[in-house]
Amino acid sequence: MTITTPVENLVLGRTATGTRVHGIDCPHLVGKEWHLASEAEVGAHPLCDWSEDQLSGHGRSHPETLEAAMREQGTPEAAKPLIKELLASVGYDEIWLPYSRSYVALGLNGRAGASFGKTYAWVDGRRVDLPGHVASGHQGHRATPPYGEACPITFEAHPLTGECDRCN
Repeated sequence: MTITTPVENLVLGRTATGTRVHGIDCPHLVGKEWHLASEAEVGAHPLCDWSEDQLSGHGRSHPETLEAAMREQGTPEAAKPLIKELLASVGYDEIWLPYSRSYVALGLNGRAGASFGKTYAWVDGRRVDLPGHVASGHQGHRATPPYGEACPITFEAHPLTGECDRCN
């Protein structure tokens, strides 16, 4: 996608040797030397996929605080104290949510270091269930088989009617 919006309406950056332009909050620019893209650069280079997603409403939001992120996600009140306790030792310089609001991530230098949903948190490489989590055996629904006791003559399972199909 080539951007035709004037630079003054859309703030974009580019690395000196890059082949794409990026929104200035794009992770592709983190830790790299970059400059504001000129109108000529904006016209000559496509927008990176991450920035395109951001502009089209399919990317991420970046709340300023953990409280704002929790509010935006709709984090249950009962889970907030435990989340804050779990994240107290996590260093981060960025917070983001996908537009689906399914989780909140805390990143450091462009990489997620911890995250949480409404019923779980991932911190220090481990999952912690939050209040409201419902455990699952991951087995799905198991229907009762439609058979009864085994027939003493044929040793085949009776239907639930209790009568052997071969003996009757």
